[in-house]
Amino acid sequence: MKKAPKPWYRPSRGVWYLTLHGRQVNLGADKDVALEDYKRLLAQPKKPVVSSESVVVLIDLFLDWCQKHRAAETYRWYFDRLQQFAVTIDGTLGTADIRPFLAQRWVDSQ
Repeated sequence: MKKAPKPWYRPSRGVWYLTLHGRQVNLGADKDVALEDYKRLLAQPKKPVVSSESVVVLIDLFLDWCQKHRAAETYRWYFDRLQQFAVTIDGTLGTADIRPFLAQRWVDSQ
C-alpha cells in the first residue's frame, strides 16, 4: 500500500516542503501554516490533465497534418485505425508513458 506523502523541513532554507505527484511544493516557513496547507493539498482530488504531450493530442496533431498533406484516402485510413487505438488507452496517457505492449495488445485484438 502506498504511503501518504508527509511534509518535511529543509533547514538550509528554513522552509517546509511536500513532495506531491513528483513535484516539491513549498509550504512556507511557519510550521502551523505548512501543516494546514498540507491537509488542504491532500484533500484535493488529483485532476487528470491532458497535456500537450499526451498520446491523444499527438494522434490529433498527426491526423491534422495528414489531412493537410496526404490524400483523403490516406487520411481516412490513419483516422480509422488511430481512432480504434485511442479508445483503448487512457486519455491522459503521456507519450513518455506509452509502452510497446499497449500497441501490441491493440494489434492483437484486431
